[in-house]
Amino acid sequence: MATAHFILQGKGGVGKSFVSAILAQYFNKNGIKVHCADTDPINATFESYEEFSVKHINLFSGGNNIVVQSEFDGLIELICEAGEDEHIVIDNGASSFIPLINYIVENNALELLKSMGHKICLHSIITGGPALRDTLAGFDLLAKEFSKDADIFIWLNEFFGEVEADEKKFEQMIAYKNNAKSVVGIVTIRKQSELFLTSLKKALNLNLSLEAAINQPEIKVMDKQRLKMIQKDLFEQLDPIFNKNQKVA
Repeated sequence: MATAHFILQGKGGVGKSFVSAILAQYFNKNGIKVHCADTDPINATFESYEEFSVKHINLFSGGNNIVVQSEFDGLIELICEAGEDEHIVIDNGASSFIPLINYIVENNALELLKSMGHKICLHSIITGGPALRDTLAGFDLLAKEFSKDADIFIWLNEFFGEVEADEKKFEQMIAYKNNAKSVVGIVTIRKQSELFLTSLKKALNLNLSLEAAINQPEIKVMDKQRLKMIQKDLFEQLDPIFNKNQKVA
C-alpha cells in the first residue's frame, strides 16, 4: 500500500519544510508518485512550493486559532486514499506537534494505518546550537511513543552548528542510544560555507526546490552548481536508506 512520511519536530525553524521538499524531490527524481500535504496552521511554507501541488489541511475550525484535533481525520483519509507504492509527504508545524501526537495516540491512528497495509515513516530533525536539547527531546518522544508502528528517520541539520554536546556526536548521545533500534537511517544536512548558504537561500526565497532552482533560468550558473552539489549529497545519503532491504521503499 502507501507509505506516509510525517516530518515532525516540536521546535520551529529547524528545517521541516526543507526536509519535506527534499523528500518530494527525491521521490519525483526516482519516478515514484508522491502526494504532499502541509498541516502547519501558522507557517505553511511547504504549501508555497507550487511544483508539488501541496494540499493544505486546515487545522483551525470556527474562525479561532486553536488546533482542532478532529481536523486530522482528513490527513488519515489522504493516506488511505493513496494508491499502492505511492508516497505521502506531510509537513507538520511546530504548533501542531503535540496535538498531532495526542490525536495519533488517542485514536490508535498508526496502528490502524499499519493494519491496512500502509507503512509509516517519522522524520525527526535534530539541530546543532541552542535548539539541540529541544530537538533531542522531540525525537525521544516520537521514538518512545511510536517505534513499534513506525520507522524513524533522523535528519541532522548542521545549519546552526555541528550536532554535538560535551564532545559527543549524535550517535554517542543518550537519546540516540536509547532509541537506536528504531532508527532506520540518518541523513546529515551538512554545514556549508557562506557561498553555498547564499545559493541555497536564493532558492528558498523563491519557494523553489533545489531541482526547480537548478532549472530556473534566472539562477546563475555557479549557484546552480552549488545547489546540484547539495542535492547530490542528500540524495546519495537517502539512496542506501531506501534501498536497504526495501524496508522503507
